[in-house]
Amino acid sequence: MKNGQCKRNYPKEFVPETRRGDDSYPQYRRRFDTPVPINQNVTIDNRWVVPYNPWLLLKYDCHINVEICSSIKSIKYLYKYCYKGPDRVAMEVHRSSHYDEVQQFIDARWIAAPEACWRIFRFNLYRMYPSVKRLQVHLPNRHQVSFYEHQTIAEIVNNDYFSRTMLTEFFALNRADDQQSS
Repeated sequence: MKNGQCKRNYPKEFVPETRRGDDSYPQYRRRFDTPVPINQNVTIDNRWVVPYNPWLLLKYDCHINVEICSSIKSIKYLYKYCYKGPDRVAMEVHRSSHYDEVQQFIDARWIAAPEACWRIFRFNLYRMYPSVKRLQVHLPNRHQVSFYEHQTIAEIVNNDYFSRTMLTEFFALNRADDQQSS
């Protein structure tokens, strides 16, 4: 209950036939029947019945609500709760000013069993199309360069390989595409 009402919007309305509601959730047929008294103060009718599947209830011996998923909201819901990761909280009290944020993140990292299995078997956890790649932004000729100790500075500066970055190659690719389409 929330503010004196059921947060799942029970009791539902009487509906002559099943239809899709304004919020894309189904409104199931609920016939008008004689209310059944539970005790002196409470009576219930079909508006209070939660959708269920008797076969699933018997098979899994647990309470399962069954709803038809027929909108993009259901996909967004599943994506959010399957891939958001587990909830976690980490808290420490320190007297000193030393605080290692990286170590705290590593200590607080927790992976649930299904996610661990998917990662072990290298299944795709998500897919984006078109793919998104983060490009390191830099000023012209101010990018980071990795090199070996045995290489000389002249060798690095004169080598065209070291002047290319993902960002400059992205611009070059787009420039080439623009020239071809013109």
